[in-house]
This record gives sequence, C-alpha cells and structure tokens, in this order.
Amino acid sequence: MSTTMVETVWRLPEIDQEAFFSFCEQHQLSGVLAELMYAKQFPGTKELISYLSPAAVPLSDPFLLTDMDKAVERIGRAKEKQEHIRVIGDYDVDGISATALLVRGLRYFGVEEVSFALPNRLEDGYGLNTHILSQAKSDGVTLVITVDNGITSVDEAAFASANGMDLIITDHHTLGDTLPEACAVINPKREVESSPFYSICGTTVAFELCTALNKRHDNLSLVALATIADVMPLTGENRLLTERGIEELRRGIQPGLQALMAQSKLTTRDVKAEDMAFQVGPRINASGRLGSGGSALQLLLTDDPEEAKYLAQELNTINEQRKDVERVISEEAHEMLTEHDLEDKRTIVLSSRQWHPGVIGIVASKLQHRYHKPVMIIGVNEDGLGRGSGRSNDGFSLIEALQSCSELFVKYGGHRNAAGITIEEDQIPALWEAMEEAAIAQEASKMPVRELTVDAVLAFSSIDNALLSEVDRLEPIGHGNPPPVFATFSAKLVQGATRILNGGHLQCSLEHDRRTFRAIGFNMAERLDLDNLPNKVDVAYIPKYNHWQGNTSIQLHLIDIKDSKRNSFMEDSA
Repeated sequence: MSTTMVETVWRLPEIDQEAFFSFCEQHQLSGVLAELMYAKQFPGTKELISYLSPAAVPLSDPFLLTDMDKAVERIGRAKEKQEHIRVIGDYDVDGISATALLVRGLRYFGVEEVSFALPNRLEDGYGLNTHILSQAKSDGVTLVITVDNGITSVDEAAFASANGMDLIITDHHTLGDTLPEACAVINPKREVESSPFYSICGTTVAFELCTALNKRHDNLSLVALATIADVMPLTGENRLLTERGIEELRRGIQPGLQALMAQSKLTTRDVKAEDMAFQVGPRINASGRLGSGGSALQLLLTDDPEEAKYLAQELNTINEQRKDVERVISEEAHEMLTEHDLEDKRTIVLSSRQWHPGVIGIVASKLQHRYHKPVMIIGVNEDGLGRGSGRSNDGFSLIEALQSCSELFVKYGGHRNAAGITIEEDQIPALWEAMEEAAIAQEASKMPVRELTVDAVLAFSSIDNALLSEVDRLEPIGHGNPPPVFATFSAKLVQGATRILNGGHLQCSLEHDRRTFRAIGFNMAERLDLDNLPNKVDVAYIPKYNHWQGNTSIQLHLIDIKDSKRNSFMEDSA
C-alpha cells in the first residue's frame, strides 16, 4: 500500500513582454506588484483600482436578496407587537458569529425580547430540530429566525408552523429540492451566480438583514471573521466586507475579539486575514467542537472587557484540549490508511467509535490536503449513529456526491468543498462505494496531480521590506485571493541548519544570490531526508515577517521544496 504524498507540479508564469509593458504603462505600476496584477488579468483600470482600494468601493444593496423585504416587514410587526424573537444558529464560527450579529442587530432595531439558541453538536447535530423548536414554543416565542442553517429543514418548518410560530430562514448552504415554508427565505443560492451575494457566508446574510433593518453597517468584524473561517472566497462583496471588518477590528470596537486576539498574542494594529484564519477562528470553533458553542457566543455578545478576558481564557483552554483530541484522531486515521491501497482509491472514508465528532472536520481537511483526494471522516457514537465531516478538492463536488446517495443518510448538507452527514454505522461501507462511484462519474482521478501556481520567480536579493509592502497591498488574502507564491531555483541548504521540529515541521536556512534566509515548512518533515540532503533545492514560498523576542526579520514560509535535479514544472499557458 502507498500513502505517499501527492507530487506537486509547479506552474510557472509566462509573460508576454509587449503586453506586460503596455499594462505597466496603462496602470502606472512597476516591480513585482505589476507582475502580480498583470497575472490577475483585470479587464480594466476600474477593476484594478477597486481591487487595490476595496475600502473605496460601495457595498451592495441588501434588498437585492430575495425575500429581504418580507423579512424586514415581519420583524417590524414583531417589534410593534412586542413579540418574543428567537435566533437559532449553529455551533461553528459562522453560526456563532451570525447569531451574535443578528441578536445585536435586533436589539439595536428596538426588539425588546430577543433570545438565542445553538444546537449541541453531540446531542442535536447540525441545524434546526424539533427539540429546539419545542423549547422555543414553551418559552413563548412567536418568531424564529435561523442563521447559517434551515434551508433544508422542511419538516422542522412544518413543525414550527403547526405550533404557532412563524419562521424566517437565513442561510447560505445549498438549496434542497423543496424550500421550507416560511415568512421569508433569504439565501444567496436563490440568486443568479452573477449576484454580488452568491458566495457569502451565513454571517453576511445576517449582516445584510441587519443592514436592511437599521440602515447602517455594524459588526463588520464578525462578518470578516466568519467569511475567513468559513473559507468563503475573498473576492467581490466578500473582499469589500472583509477589508472593512479587519479595519473595524484594528479600531478595537469588539471587546470579545480584542480579548481573543490578546490570548492569541496578536497585536491589533497588525492583524490580517491570516491571523483570523489560524489564530482567532480556531479558538471560537473549539467551543462548538467540544460542546455547544455557548462560551464563544457569550464572548461575541459581551461588551464587558473583564468578562471578555475571562471567556477568552476559557476558549484558549478549550482550544488546547481540542488540539490534543485532534492529534490522537490524526494518528489513528493515518494508521488506518496503512490497511488500504490509496493508489487504487479515488476517495477516503474512515470511521471510528473513538473519534470525537467535533474534531473530525479538521482531520478531514488535513488528510485532504495531504492526499489531494475527497475525504469523509466519521465519528460514531455508542448507539451506532455516525456524524461525518467531509472535505474535497476543486475537481470533485462533495455535495453532488452526497446527493447521489442521499438514501444512505439520516441527514446531510454542505457545499462543493465541505459537507456534513449523519449516517447509521452499517451504511458507512456503502458510502465509500458510493463516493468511489461519484468520483468515477465526476472523472476524478485515482492519482490526482496537485498544481502549484508560482506568481513570480525571484532572486533572494529581491526579498526586502519593499517587497513585503507590495504584497500587503493584496490584503485581505485568503481563499479565492491567495497570497502570491514566489519561487527561487538552485538555493543552497546551509550546512548544519536543517532540522525537524516538534510537530513534523521542517526548518532550514537557504542561501542564494549572496543572501541567506531562515525558512519554515509546516508539516513538511517528510520532504527532505536529513541523512541524504541534496546540494541545491528549488523552493516555492511566501515571504513573511517573523517577530521573535523583540526582533523582526523576514522568513520564508515554504509551500514546496524539491531537489533541484528532480523538480518538475510547466509554463503557464495563460
């Protein structure tokens, strides 16, 4: 059997010099920034200026969303009649942020009685359920508003109606065959793909509702957090909102996020999208992964700095526990893979009764990145009911695959690249068979090739503060607007400076063009054999500032490293 990592082929830029010089002259750009902007193929100066200055671009009208007028009208009546409104969210970053944002927005609108509820991952599973609705009925709720869930809850919507409660659904997940009966169903997937809202997250849907109600833009830091954490593309409307949200965060308006950044050792003025993705988001998520998400929601709702500090410390502790659980599951999953010949498999489906369902999504993501194949990881409880989390690459639609075998599930939902399921344990073997069949139908290869787009080839002498300032103009950077990747060929490994760090990370020093930089490759321990190091290597990397003990230096974050004699690449034909 083989569990070797997927080979990465580098796609190098190919520049038409005449067209490039014309582009530089037209847009008055030069240097590496000109190369990076040229590669993005902006249709005109207006689009390029909008990209480089997103704060200057106006936000879209929330009433462009279907049923927004109906939702505003129903909430207005609830306010006038002093009805009890309950917001029902979800236990991940997007669901928690959306709940906090809408509760804040309804209170500002003047609704006097606003409450909220989150499902428990272990007891309730994802989304709207009759248990939560029954509790709402007992509490005198007459209007339920979902955030980041509800679009496939046809039966639950009927239950709410039968129990005298009106329902407004705000969600962004893939539509089912039938829309639930509700006063309003606001979901960007109801719009045409050219809509500015088509790819927004659940929190942004809630934000648009609050904007329609209050005629002002509030809590943009929560929008930025959720957009980044839910891996929405940082293009179009998402990029405009995220840029404003990060700027709001830098101004220190949100006490909960300020406290969480302090726990993450982040400085407010320098916070970037990457920090939200890898430092802040996981701490919010940890609460819902190992419980209900209540602590995280309370953190985002509080305006008391002292309470925020206490809750942030609690979330930090929970996150450390999450890391321990994740580490064990990852080790067991890799051990299971030794029993399968992955070269003969297009997909990966693994399950265990020992796996915590709150952490399996992270493991699925890491396995997908390592093997570049669609992955579904399932944690099964003592009653034989499994809850799974799936991740996929761009060449395979996970939600289409699940729809093709929907009879296997108790419940399922998600996107093209990420999805969740509830399934009986005895159906799991059939699921793997169905995933394989879906991969064949979608023409997903057994041996996928990962391509790495290199944006520019540099000599080390070109890496300086000016370069990093130009790269900063591309912020916010993330999914859909990735950081530029640079490559340097035939760099020398500094003797005695290559080592493997705890956690399987590679650290080395590289010399090229009479300059030397420290480099770090996360989870790249297997890329080099310390007993047989090559003389020279080709490296693909992102240069970043490294702050350590009061000193700041430029460090290369490795994306790939290869023996210069064995590297393979292709020129970009675009």
